[in-house]
Amino acid sequence: MEILNLFRVGTILALVYLVLPLYVTRFGGKYKTGWLNLVGPVFLRTALFVQISVIALGQWRLCLPGTMGALYFFWILANTWHSYHSRWMYQSIEWKYRWSRILKRLEPKTGKGPVRVTSISPQSAIAYVLISFIFLQTAGFPVANLRFLTPESYGRALSIGTLLQGSTWTYEGSIALLIPAAFWTGLDAATVVRLSGPVILLALLFACWHCVKSFGGSWRSAFFAISLFWIASRWFQLNPGEENTARDLAALFLLLGISHLRTSYGYAAISLLLVVMVNPQLDAAYLCPLLAVFAGLALEKLLVSLPTFVSRPATAGLLLAAGLPAVIGAGPRLASEPLQYESAARAVYEIAAQFPRNQWTVVSPGNELAQIYGRGWHVQLSEFTSRHKVEQVSQPDFQFPYPTGHVFVFVEKKPLPVKAMAIYSNGDEAAYNYATQSGRIALEYQAAELMAAYVGAHRNVSVFGEDDDLIVYHVQPTPVKVTK
Repeated sequence: MEILNLFRVGTILALVYLVLPLYVTRFGGKYKTGWLNLVGPVFLRTALFVQISVIALGQWRLCLPGTMGALYFFWILANTWHSYHSRWMYQSIEWKYRWSRILKRLEPKTGKGPVRVTSISPQSAIAYVLISFIFLQTAGFPVANLRFLTPESYGRALSIGTLLQGSTWTYEGSIALLIPAAFWTGLDAATVVRLSGPVILLALLFACWHCVKSFGGSWRSAFFAISLFWIASRWFQLNPGEENTARDLAALFLLLGISHLRTSYGYAAISLLLVVMVNPQLDAAYLCPLLAVFAGLALEKLLVSLPTFVSRPATAGLLLAAGLPAVIGAGPRLASEPLQYESAARAVYEIAAQFPRNQWTVVSPGNELAQIYGRGWHVQLSEFTSRHKVEQVSQPDFQFPYPTGHVFVFVEKKPLPVKAMAIYSNGDEAAYNYATQSGRIALEYQAAELMAAYVGAHRNVSVFGEDDDLIVYHVQPTPVKVTK
């Protein structure tokens, strides 16, 4: 199922940023250059349009699927109009030419057409295999796991969720370009954030190739550049593709800007503007792909200068020396201390699939909120334990005061390991409960004690799911009517 979701996210992003604008740009015949030469400009123009549109609509709380769809439709129309020759509206020869092309396509075809020769050489296929292997290895974790690796990803999912609901949005430039996937795939915000990382990494790898090509490099220099970039990024623990949306997108636009310096200062400026909008903070990770590109170009220049009988074995040796470490280090590096149990994330998705939207409430620590937002209600476990007492919930007539027919209480049988913090600021109770090991243990113990007392006195409770780490109670109280 998650493989299908990954395909949906990648397809929508490709359609929105490349396929549709590229098709209409070449539709009118104004641009006679090959479509490969238009990929960079078309992508940059569309990315800038979507970025500005999302920022503007988000501030006005109008960033909704219909509004964004209408704006994108007019953007496609504008690209179609711009793709035609000047004065095409009143030139009869243009109309006759278009009509003849339509008739030609409608005519029945007999026999075999001309055989098209592919532009992919056997040597360049090696670089495609490397890119595919890196992509598949990176996509392995988000496809097999529903939890996040970084706390920033939970925040990005919440940010997209607020936009989807038309709520007040705090500007987040790194997720603006993911909004079309969140709108038009039908997936929740957390899934879009989780599965977009490998797709962005794939675009980053091809941007690395495009940058090499713009400086006269070949498949050989592209292979070296991609391998060196991947090895260096793993060595310095930059972890591209692993939920580093802002960093990966900024590196992507920076590479495109460098590649357009020789052809168009305008598109180079657009790239730099997008870098600032996506990730305004200077990041040392930007140097990694740039240095890898120029190192790949330098290696190829060195190999070209050698005699043939030396360059061929040297090329094979360098390909093996660069490709093998890149392949070995392609897998994701998991955090030593997870932010959420995988069973907790899966329980949320099972609840959302089995029960009507907004008819259920989850009581748990805060990380589940990113996966619940817009689909159900959430109550902090710390609020739950502070609001109720054992003597209170053990009464047979007690009911939880939540306005939904289904309440799910997440209790960790083994409190999640939390990195120890020496001091929690200003006596913040939430920081103590969630960010210290002692606080987490005390919180989960209180929750387990409350639910044990409630189970002993009520029959409207069952176990929704349980494993060695977590137990999820399903309570069906009488919903409390909310008075206005």
